[in-house]
Amino acid sequence: MVQLKFAAIAEVNRLYRKRFPQPLGETSAQVPPPPVALLRLRVAMGGCMGFMYHLTLENSIQPEDRVFHQPSQEPHRYWDVEVVVDQKSLPYVKDLVLDYSEDLMGGGFRFLNPTVHQSCGCGHSFKTPLL
Repeated sequence: MVQLKFAAIAEVNRLYRKRFPQPLGETSAQVPPPPVALLRLRVAMGGCMGFMYHLTLENSIQPEDRVFHQPSQEPHRYWDVEVVVDQKSLPYVKDLVLDYSEDLMGGGFRFLNPTVHQSCGCGHSFKTPLL
């Protein structure tokens, strides 16, 4: 299962609304319910440690994808997020927690992954004893 912390949900919502703006209706009855923000999480070979995380915003799900629904803690303010993971990436993200934080160098997603054996300083490249 992949989980998102509140800060990650808020940042995915901000990025998703910027990339896929929603049309506004004339009255509240005409406004469609807010969509679910789709975040694709993929693991691929690369980086200094062997594997890297890739995050992309999506507007569709493929039939072979595994979807992890993350409800918003503030439904009046944020949309729910569905994390979409392809079958090849699934073993590498088992029990992953995605967070977001900002510091003096800027903001970024933080991957808290118990399957990682070793990671680099940036936290986006890692080694794993899996496969």
